[in-house]
Amino acid sequence: MIEFPHISESVLSIDIDSHNMSALWYVPGLPPGEQAFFSLPSPEASLVRRIRAAREARQDVYLHGTALGPSFAAEIFSHALAGHFVGMHPRLAAGLNLQPEDLERFKLTVSATCPPASLSIGCSDFAPDLWYSLRNILDLPEPAAVLVAVCDCGLPQEKLVEQAAGEVYAPESRFQTERCRQRFSEQTYGPRLEDFFFTDAPPHLLRLSAIQRKTGGPVTDTCGALVAAVRVDPDLGRRSWEEGILAIRATHSKLYAALVFRDHCCGILERRLPLRDEDVDLPALLTELDDFRMGRLTREHMFRRDGSVCALPELPPEAEGFRPVFVIGSRASLLRGHGRVCDDARAACVGMLHAYERLSAARASCDG
Repeated sequence: MIEFPHISESVLSIDIDSHNMSALWYVPGLPPGEQAFFSLPSPEASLVRRIRAAREARQDVYLHGTALGPSFAAEIFSHALAGHFVGMHPRLAAGLNLQPEDLERFKLTVSATCPPASLSIGCSDFAPDLWYSLRNILDLPEPAAVLVAVCDCGLPQEKLVEQAAGEVYAPESRFQTERCRQRFSEQTYGPRLEDFFFTDAPPHLLRLSAIQRKTGGPVTDTCGALVAAVRVDPDLGRRSWEEGILAIRATHSKLYAALVFRDHCCGILERRLPLRDEDVDLPALLTELDDFRMGRLTREHMFRRDGSVCALPELPPEAEGFRPVFVIGSRASLLRGHGRVCDDARAACVGMLHAYERLSAARASCDG
C-alpha cells in the first residue's frame, strides 16, 4: 500500500467486474494493514442468482434499472428459453446490446411498466444501503468521495435521442467508434490517465452515468482502472516514463490490455476469455498480445474474435515496444511466467486512488 499525501479525507474506491467486486475504504493516517478492504460478489453475479431463483420458482420477471454485463444477459436469455416471461424497461434493453432479432428469438418484451404477475427486479451496480451498513458496522468515516470502475460499452451518441424515445438499439463497442479513434489521435501519446476518469460522465456511458447519479464522484471504466493500476508498482511506475508498459487485466470472462507510456494510454484491447483456463489457447493469446504491443493488431482481427482494439496510428518508438508486462485480475495467474503478476486484489482500487489524488491536486492547483 502506498500513502496518498494529497488525500486528506476518507475515500471509498470500488472496482467491479462480472464476478467480483473489490472495495478499499481508504482512511488517511491508518497503517496499511488496517485499511478496510472488501471482496464481495459483484452486483451482476447477485442478480444472476436472483433470476436463477425466480426460474426455479417458475416465476416471470420484469427488469428495470441499468443493464449490467454478459453473464447477466445470458441469464435473462436462459430464463426466456425456459418458457418464462421476461420483460424489461426500454433503457435497460438498450444497454444490453440487443438486436431486434434477439427480442424476437427470445420473446423478450420491452415495456415501461411491470406486468402485475411478474417479479420486479431492480438492476444497479451501486447500492448505497450496502455501503452505509458496512460503514456503521465497522465505524468507518463517511467518504468524502466514492470512486467506481466498471466495464461500460456505452451507447453511440447519435442513438441517445431515439433511445430516450423508447426504441432499442445495439450499442457499438466503445473501441470501434469514431469518437474513440479520435481520442487516440488528439495527443502524441494518446489519452492521459485522468482522461479516463469522468467527473461528469457523458450520457452515452449508461452504467457509469447511472452510478455517478448515486455517488457524485469520479467514475471510470475497467480499462481506466487498469491504466491507473500501473502506478501500484513503484518500479513499473518509474519505468513507464522511460519505456512503455503492457498492462493486462484477466478477469472471470474477459481480458483487457493497455499500452501505458508516461501516464498516457497508447492503445486498448478487450477480448473475451474462455471461462476455464484449460480452454484458453495460450500461445494464440500471447501472439495476439505481442502483435498488440508492436502495433500490428487490427480491428478486423479482433472483431472476428469477439473483441475490440483501438490504438495510436503509430506507436511511439521511444516506448521501445512496451516490453515490460504487468498483469492483474482474478485470473492473472493465467499469464504467470509471461510478465510481472500482481496478486494483490486491491491493485485496481489503489490505482484509482492514485488517479483521484492527481485529479484532486490538479483541481487544487486550478483553484489556487
